[in-house]
Amino acid sequence: MRVLIVEDGLGSYVLPAARSFGAAGWQVGLAGPRRSRSASSRWITRTHHVPPAEEGLDDFVAGVNAAIEVGGYDVVFGGDDVEVLALSAGRDRIRTVVPYADHATVTRSVDKLELVRAAEQVGMSAPATTEATDDALTQPALPLVVKARLHWTPGAAGGRGRLAATVCTTRQEARDAVAGIEAAAGRAAVGPPRLPGARGRRRGRLPGHCRLRVEGRRGAARRLRDARGD
Repeated sequence: MRVLIVEDGLGSYVLPAARSFGAAGWQVGLAGPRRSRSASSRWITRTHHVPPAEEGLDDFVAGVNAAIEVGGYDVVFGGDDVEVLALSAGRDRIRTVVPYADHATVTRSVDKLELVRAAEQVGMSAPATTEATDDALTQPALPLVVKARLHWTPGAAGGRGRLAATVCTTRQEARDAVAGIEAAAGRAAVGPPRLPGARGRRRGRLPGHCRLRVEGRRGAARRLRDARGD
């Protein structure tokens, strides 16, 4: 079995996935716009050049398909939010299995505002995040964080991907941050820097998160088997 991981090449965060696939007997390929920091791993059998999705979805899909043709990959995964969204949005044109849920579900799973709403629905504490409307920018106490709901919106070209969050100490800084996100075809959300009373990272068990990961992995395997007719 052969798996292709598409990433940006800027970090080594895909290395654990490459190791896991390789240790399980998979041949692992890496694709992206630059040489990956994970490419020197002994588990990587081939690398490919794929242009960044944020510069154009059509060219990204064409690059992924070229890599699939050369490497004969059975399944393709994205390394980060941008690649996951791009593969999901272009799945009908990609010539191998993209083992994700429907695109609307994929988008909700990485939408920062939707994640806060989902957490609130199941009783989890989350920063009081809202859409960055004019009213929202005047109500919260300063400082506040302005962030893009998605790091990148499929179909938005121009090289603006992975839109960063901004900690704003004035209302004007917040308005400018929102304007920058909207100029990149994004949608902004606003909230406090952290939960009230929070002091750094929380420790303890996360059974819900662990279960979500297990079920997601099983779901991906099931979709791969269905696509291959196993």
